[in-house]
Amino acid sequence: MLGGGNPAGGSPATVSKNLNYVGDFCYAYSGIGTHDAGNVLNLLDFSTGAETLVVFITFDSGATSSDNMSFSVLMNNEKVMEYVITGAADSDPSTKEPRQFVIPPFTRLKCNAQRTSGSDVQYSDCMLTGRIY
Repeated sequence: MLGGGNPAGGSPATVSKNLNYVGDFCYAYSGIGTHDAGNVLNLLDFSTGAETLVVFITFDSGATSSDNMSFSVLMNNEKVMEYVITGAADSDPSTKEPRQFVIPPFTRLKCNAQRTSGSDVQYSDCMLTGRIY
């Protein structure tokens, strides 16, 4: 098996911060997390093995107020992408567009969400799907 992921007898469909493998494909579904203003919500956090991954990462947020949100992707603790939403995420369709990444071998990947303003509890999730090379 490449990298890590589904142990023998494990279910191929799961929600966690980890990367899962099925054949030549990989995926990670964070599930829905909640966070308060200023707190960073770590949605995905895993390390790859010897393979190269070509993936799409999609963030989503349940922000319906004027709260500002930040979404970021880090590789080996270096921020490679961040975008900020000012106002309700649901009013900005670009927040749900997948972003494509090439993840090199032996890389630690983190996907984070942070609410940078507002006072309501917000919900966020992250989905990663891709192919192993």
